[in-house]
Amino acid sequence: MRSQCRHMVLLCTLVILTATTAVRAERDKVVRLTDRNWTEILRGEWMVEFYAPWCPACQRLQHDWQALSTWSEDLGIHVAKVDITVEAGLGGRFLISSLPTIYHVKDGQVRLYEGDRTESHLLAFLENEKWKLVQPLSYWRSPSSLPMACLASIMRLSVLAKDLHNYIIETLELPQWISYAVFGLLTIGAGLILGLIFVLLCENCFPSNKQPWRQSRAVKEIKTPAADDQQTGEAPGKVDGEVRHRPAARVD
Repeated sequence: MRSQCRHMVLLCTLVILTATTAVRAERDKVVRLTDRNWTEILRGEWMVEFYAPWCPACQRLQHDWQALSTWSEDLGIHVAKVDITVEAGLGGRFLISSLPTIYHVKDGQVRLYEGDRTESHLLAFLENEKWKLVQPLSYWRSPSSLPMACLASIMRLSVLAKDLHNYIIETLELPQWISYAVFGLLTIGAGLILGLIFVLLCENCFPSNKQPWRQSRAVKEIKTPAADDQQTGEAPGKVDGEVRHRPAARVD
């Protein structure tokens, strides 16, 4: 009898836990953005949060952001978030300088949300279309622009450099000076390659009209008659061993 009761209790507990997990999964409609799928926000209407797990303000926002996602279907929007400790490239692309940072995106136009970070204020911002009062980011600040794409690449390279340094120090257990030497050689090599590319571009885009080697060759080939006479030892005006005299001036 006792064993049956225990089985019933365990079964009920399992059912409750499963139902709770299912409800949470259903309510959790926050989209996780990465470098691979971030372009989805350029279509439709989105609210995007940039956060870090260690940020206290981000932790306080978590409940309200989760609650906002439950209204996504009613409002016809998408709610997303980006962990900048994992997606450093997106942090650079959106030029994140403080946490948490919230952006409203509508058909590719990005606007910075600067209101209160509570569920009621976020809902009012969307329902009353207060985002129309906010000036969208310029092209140079837009995440899809070329400058922000370059900045994202730089941020990704910095993360790769950090991972390489940790691999050399922690995994291979090599001295730090070896890591510094490796990065020094990589920096010098990259500088030489970029310098070579810059010189080639300048030569092709802005070719120089002056060609000194051709001019010096042309000067050597051109000889004046006086120079020829000095080399042959003949007097000026002498041709084939004969001296040509100039006719005397005629006096009337």
